[in-house]
Amino acid sequence: MKKPPETESTSCSDHACGCPAILDRVLSNDPAYQEQLALLRHDKVSRPTIYVGTGTCGLGAGARFTVEAIKDYLKQNNVEADLIEVGCIGLCSAEPIVDIQLPGKARVSFKGITKDKVAGLLDSMMKATVPGELTIGQHRTTTSEMWPDVPCLDEHPFFAPQMRWVLANCGVMDPASIDEYIARGGYTALARVLSGQTPEQVCDSVEASGLRGRGGGGFSTGKKWKFARSAPSTQKYLVCNADEGDPGAFMDRAVIEGDPHRLLEGMAIAAYGIGAGKAYVYIRAEYPLAIGRLKAAIKQARDYHLLGEKILGHDFSLEIVIKMGAGAFVCGEETALINSIEGKRGMPRPRPPFPAVRGLFDKPTIINNVETLANLPTLLNIGAGQFGAVGTK
Repeated sequence: MKKPPETESTSCSDHACGCPAILDRVLSNDPAYQEQLALLRHDKVSRPTIYVGTGTCGLGAGARFTVEAIKDYLKQNNVEADLIEVGCIGLCSAEPIVDIQLPGKARVSFKGITKDKVAGLLDSMMKATVPGELTIGQHRTTTSEMWPDVPCLDEHPFFAPQMRWVLANCGVMDPASIDEYIARGGYTALARVLSGQTPEQVCDSVEASGLRGRGGGGFSTGKKWKFARSAPSTQKYLVCNADEGDPGAFMDRAVIEGDPHRLLEGMAIAAYGIGAGKAYVYIRAEYPLAIGRLKAAIKQARDYHLLGEKILGHDFSLEIVIKMGAGAFVCGEETALINSIEGKRGMPRPRPPFPAVRGLFDKPTIINNVETLANLPTLLNIGAGQFGAVGTK
């Protein structure tokens, strides 16, 4: 029941960039490492692999009991398998969701797998029989054999209209594995930006893409960054607004629980663009799972030289601090949020001046929400033109 071994995290011996070995291999596209990266991405598996959605929604539906039931089954039946906890794939009404991937076969997602259904599901799958009544769909793949007469997950009515960029890894990968995130292309945008673009070029690309604030304001992200970039100050701040105060809104929580490194990579890109050396994630304390996974991701990123001093050997350093809020609705407003981080009462400030000119601790400050920042790795990897061509008017 062990997880697949993670690759070495040491820096490349032949580079002075401080680049983790796995990131260097992804960037170099060396054919010698493609098999290893495919195993890290779980494009292929060497033995049965079981994935359980343990986001907040899954846990609320009983996923922790499902995990324990799976462990008991594997032990009692002497089955050698990997058990991996993932985030929420988005279809919360179908939780607890369990995926099973057999060697040489496509991964299949199953719905409503409470602890009493575990034994029956695993009995069937270990005999290479897919129980249709529990099936959501199989993951489309070109590296393994597809199951006959099993619909694809991307044909499901919920997923069919979607183009999953921000949520691409949520419910699919292990949020606790930085190696898997990198194997899936993570941190490549940051590495390319630091090695080949000036901060001004990053701001220009973001502006040209048409990316706008996803928190409701809809203001051009690139233009907003340029205000802070041009502000005459040696100290600037970036703040990620993960407060998510609207009742019933859990988008930011799902992203952080399922793919925390995507947010960190986006924050590092944004901080580089505006010239910030310190960033805050303002998140409500009622999100303990998201906070725990984000803390773990920050530590991993520091260990891999993707946060902290001289990131990847470049003249760019960034510290990210988590600031927990008490859940006040008003602190979703950016100037009230700033007051809260400063230890003051969470009340809005009069504007102007706007935070990009004078914000946190009276320094130029950019406040973006989780979704805005999580779009940045994809935007920088595919280019402003392709990114801007997708979506509605």
